[in-house]
Amino acid sequence: MKGLFRKSTILIISAVFAFTSCADKSDIYTIIAGSNNEAMGIVTGDGNFREGSEATLVAEPKPGYHFAFWADGKRKNPRKITVTKNMVLMAIFGIGERPNNGGDDEEDIVNPDSLAISLSGTISESITLEDRGLAVDYIVYDRLTIGGSATVSIEPGVTIKFANLMGNITVADNATLNITGTAPNPVVFVGKTDDIDTGSWHGIELNTTSTANNWKYATLKNGGSGCVVSVRKGSLSMESCTIDGSEGNGLDVWEEGCVTKIEDCIFKNCKQSPILFDNNLNLNALGDKNDFFNNGENYIWSRSKDFGDGEYVFRKMTVPYLFTEGIEAGGKAKITIEPGVKILMGLETKVVIGKDVLFKAVGTASDPISFQGDNDVAGHWDVFKIETADKNSIMEHCFITGAGLEPPYGQDCALFIGESCAMTMKNCSFTKVGADFGATVYSAENFAKNFKFEKVTFKDADYKDASDVYVVVGYGLVEGGSIFDNLEYLANMLK
Repeated sequence: MKGLFRKSTILIISAVFAFTSCADKSDIYTIIAGSNNEAMGIVTGDGNFREGSEATLVAEPKPGYHFAFWADGKRKNPRKITVTKNMVLMAIFGIGERPNNGGDDEEDIVNPDSLAISLSGTISESITLEDRGLAVDYIVYDRLTIGGSATVSIEPGVTIKFANLMGNITVADNATLNITGTAPNPVVFVGKTDDIDTGSWHGIELNTTSTANNWKYATLKNGGSGCVVSVRKGSLSMESCTIDGSEGNGLDVWEEGCVTKIEDCIFKNCKQSPILFDNNLNLNALGDKNDFFNNGENYIWSRSKDFGDGEYVFRKMTVPYLFTEGIEAGGKAKITIEPGVKILMGLETKVVIGKDVLFKAVGTASDPISFQGDNDVAGHWDVFKIETADKNSIMEHCFITGAGLEPPYGQDCALFIGESCAMTMKNCSFTKVGADFGATVYSAENFAKNFKFEKVTFKDADYKDASDVYVVVGYGLVEGGSIFDNLEYLANMLK
C-alpha cells in the first residue's frame, strides 16, 4: 500500500471545493458523490433527483478504515440532502477502524488542518505514511492500535498530530513501527497545543513481540501524561531522536521491554526523569553521545537492583545514574564502569558484588568514578560490599561518598570485604562515612593473600577515639592512619 496517500488526493479535494454548478432548466438535479480513496471506502446514494426531494448519501468504509468527514467539513453519516441544485460531495476516509464512522450533527469541523488524514482504531495491514506536504499530515483521534503483524513505516517529513489528551499509539501483537526521518526532515509527533503544554497527548506504547522497531530522527513534543514512550514488550532502537516535554518521564522501559540502541538522542523538558529502566541489561543500549537537560529529575533512573548473568556497561553520561533500590550483582555478571560515570544511591541501599562477578570500575585521576547518595549526606546509604573471588576485578580512582549506615539498618561500615574477596583496589577514597568504622574485613588471612589494596583513604567515620579510620577484623578493632599505603602495611596492621 506504499504510495497510498499522495498530493493528487488533495488536488482532487480542492477541485471539489472549486466545483461550480448551475441548475438545469428542468427540475431534475444531479448529486455526484465520491471517495478520496476507493481502497478505503465508497459512497452510495448519489444520482439524479427531482427538485425538493431528499437524497441520502452513505459513506461506507472498508475493513481497516473509517469515514472521517465530508470534504465540505460536515460529519453526519448517512447524510440527507434536500435537493435544490447540482452538487458534488466527497467523503474523506482515514486509516484504522472507528466505531462511530461519522458524527450526529451538522456542525463544521473546527480544525484548520481538516485535510489531514485521520488515524484511529486498528491498523492491521502494513502501510507507509508519506509526507503529504501539509503542516499536519495525519491526525490521531483518541487511540490508534497497530496490530497483527502489520508494519507501519513513517517516511521523512511526516507530522502527526494527536487531537486530544488521550491521543495514543499502541503497537501490539507482533506489529512493528518504523520511523525513518532525516536530519533536515524529521518525523514529528505533536499534540493539539503543539509546543505550549506538556502532556498534550498521551504517548506511544510498544507492547509487541516484534524486535524490529527502529526509529531515526523522530521528534516527540509535549506528550507523556505518564511518559512519552513506553516499551512494555518487544525492542526499540532510537537514533538521533528527541523527546521534548513530558508530564512524567521521557522513556520508560519495563521489565520485559528492551532497547537495543539509544544514541545521539536528546531528552529535555521532562517533569520527571528522562529515562527509567526496570531491567538493567538495557543500560548497555546507552551510547555516549546522548544529551539530557532541563528535566525535573535529571538522571537515568533504574528501579531494579538486580544484575544477574550477562554483561553490563556503564558509559559516561552528562547526567548521573540513580539506583533507588541499590545495586546487587550476582551469578556470572560482568560489570564494567567507564571513567567519569556518576552513580547515585537511594536511601539505605547497598552495592553488593557477588562471589562470581567480574567487576571493573576504572576511572582516571582527571575523570574518576563516583558513588554517592542521592542525598549527599553521611550515612545516607549502607555499604559497598565486595565478595568477588575474581582476581581480575578492580576498582581504581573511585570516590565513594555518604556510605556507612549504622545498625539496625546498616552494617556499621562503608566498605565490607568478604571472606573470599580477591581483587585490586587503589587510589580510592571513602568520605562522609556515617558508620563507626571505615571498613570491615571478614578474614584477615584471606585478605592479606588475595586483596591488593593501595592508597585507599577513609574519612569522617563516627568512632573518634584515636583517628579517622578503624578496620574491624572479626570481632577485633584495629586502629590505623587515614591512608593505607599498600597491602603489606595493612596486612601488618591486621596481624
